[in-house]
Amino acid sequence: MLRTLFLAFYIFLFELIIYQPVQIVLNRLAGDALPIIHYIYWTISILAITAIIAIAVFPLHKTKPRLNSIIRAFMMPVMIAKVIILFPALIMWLIVLLMETFGASESAVEIFQGNFASGLLFFGTGLMLLLWYGTIMNPHRYRVRKTTIKSSDLPAAMDGYKVVQISDLHAGSITQIDKFEKAIDLINNENADLVVFTGDLVNSFPSEMDDILENLLRIQSKNGVYSILGNHDYGDYIRFPSRDEKRLNFEEIIAMHKNAGWKLLRNESVVLQDNFVLIGTENISAKASFKSYGKMDQAFLGAEDASFKILLSHDPTHWRSEVIPKYKDIDLTLSGHTHGMQFGIEIPNVFKWSPSQFVYKEWAGLYQEGAQYLYVNRGLGTLWYPGRVGILPEITSITLKKV
Repeated sequence: MLRTLFLAFYIFLFELIIYQPVQIVLNRLAGDALPIIHYIYWTISILAITAIIAIAVFPLHKTKPRLNSIIRAFMMPVMIAKVIILFPALIMWLIVLLMETFGASESAVEIFQGNFASGLLFFGTGLMLLLWYGTIMNPHRYRVRKTTIKSSDLPAAMDGYKVVQISDLHAGSITQIDKFEKAIDLINNENADLVVFTGDLVNSFPSEMDDILENLLRIQSKNGVYSILGNHDYGDYIRFPSRDEKRLNFEEIIAMHKNAGWKLLRNESVVLQDNFVLIGTENISAKASFKSYGKMDQAFLGAEDASFKILLSHDPTHWRSEVIPKYKDIDLTLSGHTHGMQFGIEIPNVFKWSPSQFVYKEWAGLYQEGAQYLYVNRGLGTLWYPGRVGILPEITSITLKKV
């Protein structure tokens, strides 16, 4: 209760700061529409605040994961837009204070305030509408991205072998099951030799899988479906009442892979064909903010003599930190994790940008270092912000070619 009261207090202060530039602009719009605009603004704000408090008070992420995502779909665009204009709003007041201190005229201060506040309001409203569009239209706009990997290590019998990669399902974020069924159809339409899943099956809880497990059972490939764990699959971002409950939660998530018909690789390798091996590690990250559970030396056992090796490793930072310097005979690493931050601009073969690139050197698509390749999948689901702008959910179709 005390934490909720503190949350409400901070939100109230936050709203007071944000409302000042809004009020300046609205006061310039003298006329009959002014009360209506005030009413719309505060209705949206109060609903968003109520949503924040509801998420904080009730464990919807566990008991009603899809309802939790729907609430976030409304609330997050409002709050993200407000947070982004908070700092410029504070700068505006600092400049006004300096102008008044150094004797600027009242009309000059008023003109500056009005123009600056109008720009903030225009930008904030545009960003909010864009983010709302991303939550309504884009979470289920699945894209099949095709790429070819050429390698002299590939056995001749495997020339043309097709691997389909999916990643970062975050099952609790899937709100429209009928549209998710289309993703399964797109996967199966690729007629893959092998399907792999590279981690983050859920946000935190196995109950998120209840509505989509039946669909996952429909995924088909000639050599089955293999999977690994991602950082969210360990339950590290939830405060459990006891260690035993956390362990039980983790064991149920592990069971979900089997229930989906997938073969989970936990620091182990499997020979799929002569001279072709698939290696799967638990989560390994070069970033201190993410726990590492994987053991590459253990996963690599039995893979040493294979001529072509594919590694499944959830976090792409693992590729540069350990795979490239220590395991130079791993031909292809498949990762996910970044989601491309679910926000960016992509023009195929021309331009690619996302805030994710300021955090990850390899954040989406294909990368090459010498004869070694890394592919970073953009993910099927969403996390935190339940939408996507510019970075659409991905199914990766990789064709292996002998050179």
